[in-house]
Amino acid sequence: MNFQDEYELIKQELKLENQNLRLEDFEVEYVKDGRITDLSWQLLGQNGNSYNLYQIRYDVGKSRYRVTNNQLEKWLQYNRLIEADYFFENLNVLDIKDMTHAKGDFSSYVIRSTGERINYAVVSIVIAIFLGYVIKGYRISKI
Repeated sequence: MNFQDEYELIKQELKLENQNLRLEDFEVEYVKDGRITDLSWQLLGQNGNSYNLYQIRYDVGKSRYRVTNNQLEKWLQYNRLIEADYFFENLNVLDIKDMTHAKGDFSSYVIRSTGERINYAVVSIVIAIFLGYVIKGYRISKI
């Protein structure tokens, strides 16, 4: 699954193309053959003095997304969250097959992000060291 394409599809369907969206609580679970067993994330958009929270979950059995939308007055951690465009662009850099192979033989695997920018430097360094990637600026590239 190309996560960036899926994200772009969601933005298009919800008519959110021109919004500065933030990401929170991304999680994908999959098995060794790459089959996704669970996928969810949240998008936040600022709308004047309020926020729109989109909770997105992929229904694996029906091969479609379920999206709920709530309008909120406050979202205190909004400014600490990573831009969703940036997250999904960089998620495609990871070679999930290589990561899965490097982790060993397990019944399932999880890729998870809280969305907080404060964690990205540490996570990027760990990924880079463990999997043979190099960090150049804000980009991760395979060595």
